[in-house]
Amino acid sequence: MAEALLRLDHVSKVFAGGHVGLESIDLDIAQGEFLSLLGPSGCGKTTTLRVIAGFESPTQGRVLLDGQDMTALRPCDRPINTVFQDYALFPHMNVSQNIAFGLSLRRVGSAEIRRRVKEVLELVGLPDKVQARIGSLSGGQKQRVALARALVCQPRLLLLDEPLSALDASLREHMQTELKRLQKELGTTFVMVTHDQTEALSISDRIVVMNAGRIEQIAPPDVLYDRPATQFVASFIGTMNLLRALPTQKQNGRIRFAIGPFWQPVIALDGTTLLPPDRAVTLGIRPEDLVLTELKGDEVLNTTVLSVAFHGRSLRVQVEAAGGQALFADIPREGEQARLVPGQAIGLALKKDVRPPVFMH
Repeated sequence: MAEALLRLDHVSKVFAGGHVGLESIDLDIAQGEFLSLLGPSGCGKTTTLRVIAGFESPTQGRVLLDGQDMTALRPCDRPINTVFQDYALFPHMNVSQNIAFGLSLRRVGSAEIRRRVKEVLELVGLPDKVQARIGSLSGGQKQRVALARALVCQPRLLLLDEPLSALDASLREHMQTELKRLQKELGTTFVMVTHDQTEALSISDRIVVMNAGRIEQIAPPDVLYDRPATQFVASFIGTMNLLRALPTQKQNGRIRFAIGPFWQPVIALDGTTLLPPDRAVTLGIRPEDLVLTELKGDEVLNTTVLSVAFHGRSLRVQVEAAGGQALFADIPREGEQARLVPGQAIGLALKKDVRPPVFMH
């Protein structure tokens, strides 16, 4: 990763009453990257954003920008702007006045303000809305005005607090693309808080997965999805079957796992992976990594269909394996496979060359 623009150095936040919001967070954010903070409600992602912005003071630790400690600086003294969830636009001002507000506080000249407002409105695709009233704008247009107001001051770092949560699904997807385009075009560092994993996976360069005030994993989207570092990340990112299994045999560098009285498909493990004998583990298997197969063979998991749901080009099939463990498989809607029904016995096998993560207990 490039040299850090912003660094959180052992940052903790304990609120009144003893609630721990952040627990010794270490995080480097590179110049020009789009980083998302992702996690369930109460995990610490918004607190992290507020500490970076200066709206919250850390109980301990430092916030460094370009190597300079800005922990004690007020929000207005940091080269950082924030786009809030509700946009926080001034209803009594028109679009131009809203965007120019921060520049006027900085005593920027009127000619320069007009130039920069015009420039940023072109950037967000609203050149014809200079004099429009805020109340006349759609949700997507308000979101663009809020972005323009934050960007016009040319911040080193732009913070986004769930900026798309108020938009409908189709507009939200469009604005995700627009956000990414803007970020790449400007080269500005974006840090976004979101609870929407699809949103984070689609537009982020890296994602910080948080849980209970701690960082579980920091990685690009594909790494988080394919190689989750913890069982929490595996369960939180996408759909993951978490199966309790027992390593029972080793042969030619491969390990066979038992689920109840049946064999789990043979799994090839990394050579550095050491599994203690006779100790239960958890296997993480994506639904799309399972295929329908005949009800026979050592590498087949015998299951019974519990439910079938339409998922476009595939069926999301919930099955029950031996021992009562339920799991999901995504089966293409092709031929006989499209006619699966509850109560039907089917065999499932792992796709070739798939290496599911194994989590110790």
